[in-house]
Amino acid sequence: MNSYPHLFSPIKVGGLTLKNRIEAPPTSFMDASPEGMMQDKTLDFYRMRARGGTALITLGEAYVDPERGLAHPCDLRLFEPLNMPGLVKAAEAIKQYGAVPSIELLHPGQRSDVTMNRSGKAYGPSPVDKIFAYDHPVYEMTEEMILDIIRLYGEAAVFAQDCGIEMVMIYAAHGNLIPQFLSPLVNHRTDAWGGSIENRCRLPLMIAQEIKRRCGKQFPIEFRVSAAEHIPGGYTIEDTISMCRILEGNVDLINVSNGSFGSREAAKLTIGSSIFMPRGHNIEEARQIKQAINIPVSVVGGLGEPELLEEIIASGSADMVSVARGLIAEPFLPEKMASGHPEDVRPCIRCNYCFSHNYIPLTPYPKRLPRCAVNPVFGREDQFRQAQCSTHLPRRRVVIAGGGPAGMQAALTAAELGHHVTLYEKSNRLGGLLHIAIRPSFKTDLQNFLQYLIGQVEHDRRIDLKLNHALTPQDVQELNPDLLVIAVGSQLVVPPIPGCKLPHVHTLTDLSEQNPDLGRQIVVIGGGLSGCEEALDLAQHGKQVALLEADTQVLLSLGHDDYLHKKDLVDEMEHTQGLTVHCGCSVSEITDNCVICRNTDGTPQQYKADSVIIACGTRPLDHVVNELRTAGSKYIVIGDCYQARNLRSALQEGFLSVLDI
Repeated sequence: MNSYPHLFSPIKVGGLTLKNRIEAPPTSFMDASPEGMMQDKTLDFYRMRARGGTALITLGEAYVDPERGLAHPCDLRLFEPLNMPGLVKAAEAIKQYGAVPSIELLHPGQRSDVTMNRSGKAYGPSPVDKIFAYDHPVYEMTEEMILDIIRLYGEAAVFAQDCGIEMVMIYAAHGNLIPQFLSPLVNHRTDAWGGSIENRCRLPLMIAQEIKRRCGKQFPIEFRVSAAEHIPGGYTIEDTISMCRILEGNVDLINVSNGSFGSREAAKLTIGSSIFMPRGHNIEEARQIKQAINIPVSVVGGLGEPELLEEIIASGSADMVSVARGLIAEPFLPEKMASGHPEDVRPCIRCNYCFSHNYIPLTPYPKRLPRCAVNPVFGREDQFRQAQCSTHLPRRRVVIAGGGPAGMQAALTAAELGHHVTLYEKSNRLGGLLHIAIRPSFKTDLQNFLQYLIGQVEHDRRIDLKLNHALTPQDVQELNPDLLVIAVGSQLVVPPIPGCKLPHVHTLTDLSEQNPDLGRQIVVIGGGLSGCEEALDLAQHGKQVALLEADTQVLLSLGHDDYLHKKDLVDEMEHTQGLTVHCGCSVSEITDNCVICRNTDGTPQQYKADSVIIACGTRPLDHVVNELRTAGSKYIVIGDCYQARNLRSALQEGFLSVLDI
């Protein structure tokens, strides 16, 4: 019996019937060619999602207007004939597994890049001197331009339809051209395109009508909205509901997102909701919109937990669920749920690495590569497929030292490729230092991932797991493996500060394993990721916390790849009562009731402390690595014992280390 009967029931959208209620929304990684052409390497990503059982897969974003409507390099363009072969292949790859291919049509309006537009200018509903995150002025669109853009949307839909795309999504969310016209904050026009709600909705209505006229009434249109703009003076959910009512009979599915790229705060609600937001944060707005209209509604926003997906449909809050990062982390989510194995669904940890390293214009060096912190196959589907096709080669004996995330991923990948795998862990449990990282209460997503990873290893009969066994060089010599994977991890750094061994001084391991009574006033030494997250969690639970960092700012170890999480974490720290951050503080002594440090000018400073937490990072277990190097086997060093970094590096190296033995 299917445990998710509502989620796996079919639904009719326009002239199509979708096999279930799961949708993969557009997740652009700007990995098209510079001319905006779909590349073959991207096809594997869409093919994998279709194979995994998703019913509706939307490509994009895709631009419709070369004169005034380009925003990012290396995104799809639906006016370049050379792009047709790639889109044909993508449509074929998706339809091969019974999924429906769609594509998102976008005009950025005032958010376009003036260096890319043929006109050299950015246009919007009304003139603006400067907008958030961009320095260029915005010029008012003439009515002739508006009508031309409507025509271009129709042309783009025909282009997609000719390529075998069976549906389109009109991107009317997040501060792009259509919501710019809807917003009274941006649209100050007094003609037929501004003022009343009917006038402000004239553009999306005419676009939808043009697409139906050109592609046929049975050609489905999905219309993506932000429930509200969430900027003072911007449009409200009442405006959005009015727009959806106006569009009834011309669009076939409403996709509910939220927020706008028009301000920093509103942008938090758009794509990539953080770990500090509840999962499904748009469900209530989707329910309100669904109750007001007679069009099916899909909802997006931090979704991926199997039980929540079923509940959304069963409760009538929405008709479909739009899963973005959840399907990046686990493209086989639908198949695993439908077959009764939700425990095998790899959870997304909402770290936003997938978006951060492509986050134009706020990331100065976008990589334009699809990557996921917890799914190392993502973006490397072709490499993994080639490895899977090498099963005719001899199976190798792989011995892995260390049961942290790097070692566990190496074991799982090697086992899946058919090798003989033995995993040694010196302690009585798998997970390594991830057990420390999951302590803060807002790290529930990471807690779920750790449970998943441990469960996958423990229940994989192809892996011979040896707990409470520290692998020695003698063991290696006796086993004589074809490959020794050294993944023994790192250890916490405790600087030799006078007083560091006092009973009220704790490491992060102490907190994780002993849960000591810390009192009310706490000093955290170290402003790296672990120190900041621990300090924030303690302050959120009512403690008075002073965070001391010797450098000029906290979180210096987080680069552009962690842009979104760093921004969200800093914002939370700045808005949390009871947490103070002190940079340029070099700790000189810990006493029974305070921490003494010196500021950058040499001035001494004291901070009262009932407890002191040392969070000064980790260092590789070099001595263990050097011992195992002498065993005489072919080896590779991965994870924190190679260089102390982060979870995604550990999982990536675990995956790659055994891909070609």
